[in-house]
Amino acid sequence: MITGKHKISFLQRTKKITKQRHSSHNNMRRLSIDNFKSLLTILPNYIKMFKKIFVRRLSNSIPNQSAMIRQLLTNTAMFHFVRHRVQLVCNFSVLKIEEDYWNYVADVAMPTVRWLSQTSKNITHRNFINWDYPRTEYNIRHRQRIIDNKLKQVEANLKIHLQQRPHCEEQGNATSFDQTMNMIDEALTILLMKDLEKYVEYFQHKKLIE
Repeated sequence: MITGKHKISFLQRTKKITKQRHSSHNNMRRLSIDNFKSLLTILPNYIKMFKKIFVRRLSNSIPNQSAMIRQLLTNTAMFHFVRHRVQLVCNFSVLKIEEDYWNYVADVAMPTVRWLSQTSKNITHRNFINWDYPRTEYNIRHRQRIIDNKLKQVEANLKIHLQQRPHCEEQGNATSFDQTMNMIDEALTILLMKDLEKYVEYFQHKKLIE
C-alpha cells in the first residue's frame, strides 16, 4: 500500500478524479453496454502521446503556471518522470472507477442479479428487462478479484514511483522538489478529470439504469 503523506495527498486527488458528479441527467450520454469496448479505446495513453501534445495539455491545465510547467518539462529526465506519473495515476483512477461500480453491483444489485440469473433470456427480452451485468454471482465476484489484483499491482508501482526522483533532481533540494511535484499533481488531477469524464459518466449511468 502507499503510505505516509504521499498516500493521503494521492488518495485525495484520486477521489476527486473518480467521483466526478454531473448536475443534470441531460448531461448523461445514453451509453449501452455495447459501447464499453469503444469507450476503452478513448482512454488516454500518455506514454504513446506525442511529447508536444502531452506538454501542451498538462501545462494548459493550470494556465497561470503553464510557462513554469513547460519549462520544467524541457528536461528529458523530468519529462519522462512526469509522464510516467500521469499514466500511473490514470491507470489507478480507471481501476478505482471500475471497482466502485462492481462494489455497487455486489452490494446493491445482487438480489436482482440472483433473480435474473435464474430467468431465461426470452423472458427478459419479452419484458424489456435491462440485463447489463454478468449472469452469475460468481462472475461478479470474479470481476472484483481481477480488479483488486490489478489495483494491488498499480499501487505497488505507484509506491515505487513516489519514492523515486528523476536523475536531474537526485542532488537537489527535497523541499523544492516536493513543491514542484505538488504543482504537477495539481495539473495532472485537472487533466485526468477531463480525460476520464466520459469513463466516470459511463459507470454512473449504468448505476442509474440498474
